[in-house]
Amino acid sequence: GAADAAAAFTPSLSAHTTVSDDGEAERFAAPADLPDYCKGATAGKKSMSGIAIDGTCINLFMHMKTRSAYKWLTFKVDDSGRTVVPDKIGGPSSSYNDFVCALPDDQCRYGVYDYEYRSNERGTFKKLVFLLWAPDNSGIKPKMMYASTKDFFKGFLDGIGAELQANEPAELSEDEIKDRVVSNMTRK
Repeated sequence: GAADAAAAFTPSLSAHTTVSDDGEAERFAAPADLPDYCKGATAGKKSMSGIAIDGTCINLFMHMKTRSAYKWLTFKVDDSGRTVVPDKIGGPSSSYNDFVCALPDDQCRYGVYDYEYRSNERGTFKKLVFLLWAPDNSGIKPKMMYASTKDFFKGFLDGIGAELQANEPAELSEDEIKDRVVSNMTRK
């Protein structure tokens, strides 16, 4: 299943990694030309659970939003348990399946996916979907830490069009994302 694919896909989670368009994992490095959109906005700020947000997370998100530089991003709480940092990046031609496969089957993650939706009434449009991935077997402490930091982190990500929380691969279907996006549009 998807969990097995994710486990096989992710050889090591100890270092920041990116995923290139061909699916190969490589060491994470923020693009050299990544603008500083954050401008220190996260400096000295922490969630109620004491977790800070690395400014690179905001810069990558804004670059994705304004330039369509990435199809998706994942973020994790670093090994110290004190800071949200970038985890993986999907290039512009990366697929939704690549995004799902980048999520480990036993560790929590935050993710943002650039969802493209087509409807007969409105044509094609894009929405940025925020994901809290908290798999059932990830442990109670990490789940609480991620859940309690989610809104704090999301508060720095201006332009999120929908939100999804998933605990198992079945909850990550593209139909689930579509339902969330459509329901957000009909409410407004």
